[in-house]
Amino acid sequence: MDPSLEKAEDLLADATALIHRAKLELPSGNDHVVFGFRGNGALSLFINPEVVYHFNERHQLRRVFLHGERYKAEQGRLVRVTRIPGLRNVRLESTPIKPPQLKHILSVLDEQLRELEASLKDGNYRIVGQVSPSGKNIVERLQNCIAEMTRYQIASSPHADVSDA
Repeated sequence: MDPSLEKAEDLLADATALIHRAKLELPSGNDHVVFGFRGNGALSLFINPEVVYHFNERHQLRRVFLHGERYKAEQGRLVRVTRIPGLRNVRLESTPIKPPQLKHILSVLDEQLRELEASLKDGNYRIVGQVSPSGKNIVERLQNCIAEMTRYQIASSPHADVSDA
C-alpha cells in the first residue's frame, strides 16, 4: 500500500489541496470513496486505500495507484514508477508498460467508474462528510465528470495543472 494512503479515513480532513471534497458510502463495499477537486478542477478519486486515480483539469488520467503499483502519465502514456531506496534518498525509476498492462489498468478504472456512476445515478449512496467552501453538494459535479473520465485519455505529464506539463 502507498504509505501516503495508509490513513485513508483522514483524507476528508487532511487532503487540503482538494478544496472541494467528499466522502461517500456506497453499497458495494466496506471502504468509503473519497473524491475531491483542486482549485483548477483536477479530480482525485480514492476508491479505497489500494485504488486511487488522479486526473488533471481536462479529466485526463495523470497518476494511478493500483494494489501497490504506482503509475504516472508521461508524454501521453502511462509508465510504472518504482521506488528504489538508497542510503540517503529514494530514487524513482520509470518503466514503460506494455499494452496488456494498460488494458488491465483501464479495465479496472472502467469497472470502478461504472459502479460509481450507477450508484450516483440511482441515489444509492450516502454522503458521510463534505468540505466545500461554497457549501454545495459536489456529488453532482463528480457525476458530470465521469463521462469525460471514461474517454481514458492519458495526460502528457503527472502534474495536476496542465500548464505545469
